[in-house]
Amino acid sequence: MSLSLELERLIPRLRRFARAATADKELADRCVAQAIQHLIASVEEEEKVSLPDHVKLYRAVEHVLQQEAGGSFEKRAWRALILVFVEELSPFEAGWILGVKAGKIKELVASAEKHVKGALSNDCP
Repeated sequence: MSLSLELERLIPRLRRFARAATADKELADRCVAQAIQHLIASVEEEEKVSLPDHVKLYRAVEHVLQQEAGGSFEKRAWRALILVFVEELSPFEAGWILGVKAGKIKELVASAEKHVKGALSNDCP
């Protein structure tokens, strides 16, 4: 599939990921736009990596998210959870996107799950 067709198909998913990661529609859309511009500018470099185009696009969005929304452990844990459970990426793909080993993804996801469970138990009577 050509990059332009892949982009057209994935932009809604990339926006969903960025919006869930930032809870800020404008920031999320700006991050996705910047990521796409960066990816188009570096197509030759990205072609050397033998992963599907959609994974490369998520990585480009992640790089912008780290700059714009922060890269703390908690934020990266939340993004790992979104990548694995919402976007249905493998731990290997999520690890490559976040720049960590697949084993670290399990730790990040477990931390995010614990945080979500704690928040839910505090909200319920």
